[in-house]
Amino acid sequence: MLQHDGGLWVNLTGQPFLRAFAKKPDRFFYKAVQAEIAFNRDKGAIQSLTLFQNGQELTARRTSSTPPDYKLRNSKELKPYAGEYLLPGSKKFTVTVVANTLFAQLEGQPAIPVFETSPDHCEYDVVEA
Repeated sequence: MLQHDGGLWVNLTGQPFLRAFAKKPDRFFYKAVQAEIAFNRDKGAIQSLTLFQNGQELTARRTSSTPPDYKLRNSKELKPYAGEYLLPGSKKFTVTVVANTLFAQLEGQPAIPVFETSPDHCEYDVVEA
């Protein structure tokens, strides 16, 4: 979860960031998917959030971990990174841009979003790589 271009952007692990729009205090909705999130407070402090999607309510407690410092860019800024890269051992690594998100795909594996943590350096949020 991060703020970018005056909005709140939220992602589930292994998925791209989507912009969330305020519905009321502590309640947000998405335009890209049919889902909402609500921040749950205890004595004024946010303790968890609840995802409302597909008739389900999933609550996630807030951890003490510091969130990663991801930089979000638009598709035009990400486009120069797209391409095929050959790793040692002749394995192909394909990088694509979909909806303002970079996806990296090692040959034989699914494409997974990667996020910029510093100039020209991206990380997965599903594995440490």
